[in-house]
Amino acid sequence: MEKASLSLQTFCQRSSSSSSSVKMDVTPKLGTKRRNRLDLAKTLPKALYTVYHQLQSSLDVMATAVATAVTTTTTTTDDVTAEISSDTIPIVDILTSETDSTTDFVVLKIPIPTVSDGGVLNFRPKKSASVTFEYDARSGMILARCGSDYDMGKCVIDELFPGDTGEWTGERKLSNDECSDEAGTTNTQNDNINKDSARAYQWGNYLGGLHIAPREQTAAKMHCSTKVIIKALVRRVRATATISWILHSLSRKPHPFPIHSAMKSLWFDDDENNDKESLQSTKLSSWIIVDGNQVSSSSTTPILSSTKNNDNIRVYEAVLKCKSGPDSSCKTLTARVCINIARYPSTIPRWTIPSSSSKSIQGEEDSLEVLKDEQMPLYNESLARLEKHVNRDVDQLVLSSDQTTYDWVLAQQLFEIGRGWEEMLLSNNA
Repeated sequence: MEKASLSLQTFCQRSSSSSSSVKMDVTPKLGTKRRNRLDLAKTLPKALYTVYHQLQSSLDVMATAVATAVTTTTTTTDDVTAEISSDTIPIVDILTSETDSTTDFVVLKIPIPTVSDGGVLNFRPKKSASVTFEYDARSGMILARCGSDYDMGKCVIDELFPGDTGEWTGERKLSNDECSDEAGTTNTQNDNINKDSARAYQWGNYLGGLHIAPREQTAAKMHCSTKVIIKALVRRVRATATISWILHSLSRKPHPFPIHSAMKSLWFDDDENNDKESLQSTKLSSWIIVDGNQVSSSSTTPILSSTKNNDNIRVYEAVLKCKSGPDSSCKTLTARVCINIARYPSTIPRWTIPSSSSKSIQGEEDSLEVLKDEQMPLYNESLARLEKHVNRDVDQLVLSSDQTTYDWVLAQQLFEIGRGWEEMLLSNNA
């Protein structure tokens, strides 16, 4: 029936395109796409073909919706372009293994934005993150992994939904030959497969029509669709590219602070010249990553001590300097931030500002308060309020109308710490 309808489809396409009364976009022949998918069904495992079919069908619907929204009106496309636009829509492809010609993979190529100062995103045709799906016959599950190019990797797909770390309940199924050959190393190899390459994520097996029981019960309550999964992957790639650019920018160019252009226009209003002047005297002197052993052994950062065993957790230390007081002495503030790279920005970076972190340039402790007998207090209320503000009042650091500002929450938290700390110094010297 598909082959018989090709001539009729060709006739209808030519008639619609040559008609002078109504102009219609020439669409590809439906029979060609359907026949290609049927041919792929003969070579792919059933579960892997289901992954391909669900992804391609959902992307076809998204592409049509984006094209329709662009051609009809631009007033209602804010949500569409923020999630999926013509530049960010992924592509599905089928690849064959280089070592085994009988093994095929389904590859979802997601465009990676090139981030620049101010939050501007540019897309290049060949710059994409490749999420590869494969069917593991031994376990009967779909395994997914992501290429590590352009600072991507496991953090793009790990914990795409809360608790879904790719760890499942039960053991992998091995044949008799594999059991005899790998009797002593099966557990080690399986652990390496799970941790270093492909993992059986619940959302990946959902695409293949399979169900697995993850170890985290919160992930078992996940209710999603193919459209939700694709949007989550696109957001994750955008957030990973943004946080990678911010971290590199902080290490290379500590001053000025990187800020999203939308937040910059909101904070630097023409009527608020005081904020402009005060910000110029606070500088980021140092931005370094803290070793996991150092974090676990530090008594001043108790909330970071449980992050040693999580590969997606990174801890950075920021050192701010500001000239304050009648003698223009240089003050120093040290703060640490715990970032979940995989869950950023849905999991907000957690900052800690120890009370003893504020020092003068000579190394003397400075509590921002009038002290008796020059003793350092165990608790600094001003710094505690600042710490609570940047960790809890995140809605004041982003714009709900612009989703890309959420990807910049780390830089905006750091900016707010510098601004708030300088206001404390000014009020203390007043």
